Amino acid sequence: MRNILLIIVFFLIIFLSVISIYSNLVPFPRYKVNVDFDISTTTFDEQDGRKLILTTCFQCHYNKEHHALSGRMHGNPKRLGDFYSSNITNDTLTGIGTWSKEDLYFFFRTGIKKDGNVAFDMPKYPLLSEKDLGALIAFLKSDDPLVKPTKHHIPKPSYSLITKVYKHFFLKPEKLPSKSIEHTDTSNYFEFGRYLVNAKYSCFDCHSKNSITNNYSFPEKSLGYLKGGNRHANENREIIYTPSIINISNKDYLSYSENEFYKLLVYGIKKNGYPVKDPMFPYSVLNRREVNAIFKYLNNCCDE
Repeated sequence: MRNILLIIVFFLIIFLSVISIYSNLVPFPRYKVNVDFDISTTTFDEQDGRKLILTTCFQCHYNKEHHALSGRMHGNPKRLGDFYSSNITNDTLTGIGTWSKEDLYFFFRTGIKKDGNVAFDMPKYPLLSEKDLGALIAFLKSDDPLVKPTKHHIPKPSYSLITKVYKHFFLKPEKLPSKSIEHTDTSNYFEFGRYLVNAKYSCFDCHSKNSITNNYSFPEKSLGYLKGGNRHANENREIIYTPSIINISNKDYLSYSENEFYKLLVYGIKKNGYPVKDPMFPYSVLNRREVNAIFKYLNNCCDE
């Protein structure tokens, strides 16, 4: 029995060594970039795109020194390594100035960057409507101060072995939708809330069990969907675990009314009077209709 255990341990060490060597020496997988389509003929509302930027991209990509979305050190758990959010201003050397609208569309849908690599630690948007995605892209290619050409070289990432293994063997792109995605029916509060939670604002991405196991094409299939426990880090890289947001009006320890939930999301003030903790932040551009839809969905979507 002891010899069998020694053999198992020996082969396990060999296996882990091979994985380690492979992950450290072999380049990350690259995928085909397919932008054989044209979205430049449609006009979208840049201000709608600005709103989406402020609720999804701003927190990670905003650089206080430049007052622009020029990227910064990522507040991630130390076990993942050291890496930065990208410069997404229209600088042609260090930003996305050479990216076409089609490049951006393909990237947001699949997660595949212009160089063929899949973006790590960033949500993908396979379910976002054409209207919202078009507005997001229109804003990124606008002359707004947030995306003005800003030269900022992002340092090369220093990934931990855990992250390298994940990028090599588990990080996969999403499939490009086979047909255009219509905007959701905003008169149906439940469906509108589902769209906001799953597709537009990606609430599920942080508040499900683990971002690594999230399913962007079928969010409800994500491990621990909306039940919290996801391990994040604040700007000081201190570990923060996200809370469950299911049945938020029926939490025994802190039940929220619709008005209290509005104050939580829009002003970042919890019912007990304390501010929400970083990396959570106030969604100040959300309107009452959106907040109420999210509230109704969270209270009726699933069982704990």
